[in-house]
Amino acid sequence: MSHPAPYPVRLADEITRQLGQLADHLSQLPPPQAAQVIARVLDPDKGVLGGVTEVFSAT
Repeated sequence: MSHPAPYPVRLADEITRQLGQLADHLSQLPPPQAAQVIARVLDPDKGVLGGVTEVFSAT
């Protein structure tokens, strides 16, 4: 019998899935709107980039 994936693994899988959805949406946006979304993702304090940096600094 397999063991269920621990919560952090499921969370990482969900984040990966949502990033794929974001990429799909970005490809459909007009360039100015896509740039706004990308700026939010890359925000070092509140964006995904800042979050990834925090994850790696915690390990």
